[in-house]
Amino acid sequence: MRLGLIFTGLTMAACGASALFVGLGVLGPASAARPVLDPALARFAAGHPWFWPGVAGVSVSLTLVGLLWLLSQARAAVLRRLNLTRWSTRVRVRVAAGDLVEEVRHLPGVQSVQVRLTGSAAWSRFVVSVVCDEDADLTLLRGHLGEESLVRLRTELEMYELPTIVRFRLVCP
Repeated sequence: MRLGLIFTGLTMAACGASALFVGLGVLGPASAARPVLDPALARFAAGHPWFWPGVAGVSVSLTLVGLLWLLSQARAAVLRRLNLTRWSTRVRVRVAAGDLVEEVRHLPGVQSVQVRLTGSAAWSRFVVSVVCDEDADLTLLRGHLGEESLVRLRTELEMYELPTIVRFRLVCP
């Protein structure tokens, strides 16, 4: 699929560049002075009043098909990036993660906390990143996270088997 897009894009860029070079007279002044339409095509277009509206209709149709295809690609990309497909679940996760962040941030030695839900709807996990002082008691922090905060978070979300990765980063003062 991507190879076809690359080929189409390169072909269109080459056509545009060649038209620009012809129009600027890079390929010679005779080619720049030549009319855009062949005289036979100009006579045909002048003799048939439906020609230009037909060209416009085909052009608009191709443009709309291209835009719809582009929107479907963008929608697929957005859906691939969404961690969970249901917005109500995402809102619940955001609220519960905010509560967890506030709770852990007030523990001794903690400077900042970040909670992310990653993965897909079928295989998701929490990643908790805690930045703390170098003299912080990591055993206490890990115990509080494992026994209280994360259990409460999983219970609130009704995701009892949700794997969690906790990362501690120590910062020197």
